[in-house]
Amino acid sequence: MAPDAPATIFTLTLNPAIDMGVTVDKVVPEHKLRCEKPKREPGGGGLNVTRAIAELGGTSTAVFPAGGKTGDLLKFLVGHYCTGITCDQRPVPVLAPTRENVIVNETSTGEQFRFNMPGAELSDDEANACLEALVDGVKHASTGDTSGLAVISGSLPPGVEPPFVRTVIDAVRAVGGRVVVDSSGAALREALGAGVCMVKPNRRELAQTIGGLEEHESDPAVVGAAAMELARTHGVTYALVSMGGDGAVLATRDGYTHCPAPKVEVLSATGAGDSMVAAAVLAIKRNAPPEEILRDGVAAGAAASMTPGTELLKRPDFERLRDALPMPALVRKAGAGA
Repeated sequence: MAPDAPATIFTLTLNPAIDMGVTVDKVVPEHKLRCEKPKREPGGGGLNVTRAIAELGGTSTAVFPAGGKTGDLLKFLVGHYCTGITCDQRPVPVLAPTRENVIVNETSTGEQFRFNMPGAELSDDEANACLEALVDGVKHASTGDTSGLAVISGSLPPGVEPPFVRTVIDAVRAVGGRVVVDSSGAALREALGAGVCMVKPNRRELAQTIGGLEEHESDPAVVGAAAMELARTHGVTYALVSMGGDGAVLATRDGYTHCPAPKVEVLSATGAGDSMVAAAVLAIKRNAPPEEILRDGVAAGAAASMTPGTELLKRPDFERLRDALPMPALVRKAGAGA
């Protein structure tokens, strides 16, 4: 995958974390558990997207709040995990310390236990500072035929209400940028009707948004039709719907395409969605057709599931899976664009 031009993709992580992963043989209540040496990684949806973009050979700028000693560590980790790749970061100083999560991997069963801590509360001024850092970057990237692309991903911290997502979208679009949103619930609903480039719900989230769809629906035609309705009704250019082991669907207002998931040994589903978004965004930046955007996204999600614990995808796995996947067919619906 050819590297993306510097400073054209920006990720916003309003609720970042340091993920500390440890390994034990078995989790037993009230026992002193002997853990292996912990591994610390930057966490949060947008930061995971930035890391995956870097692994795929692309470039991005990460915008995130960072506070206290843990915030200093987070800034170091973001740089560490993007070593050797063009990856800028625009940390925004905040008062509250950055949160730390604990992920326990049980080797005897392969089970994973995730303990997510409450995010640090952001004040209005701190949230607006994050917004200004993002918009400033996108504005400078959106010149001539180039449009900056902002990826809003992950949960919202205390102090930030869902309407802030719409504020971010409107501000980015006002300076010529495009927006990708990977969130859920009220935050996802704020993105609908705002003219975003792409949303990435899973089929449960799609069912909650589009009536008449079962959240475990596995028929690509049914999911594709619902995703088309989402794109058509809410002004979304691409609706990328992850379907777990059934692959994913990518829909526009005019049609949809489905790509089955390749058969791989799943070690952890952590980061699969963020990796899917990263590959899809890189494909969008090079103006790839919908079929290619979807194929790359599915290959990246599957590659991430092959790595243990909180690790993201590996580029050789992605390239092998991508090259083995047939290009999915685009199903056009007569009269869909009317």
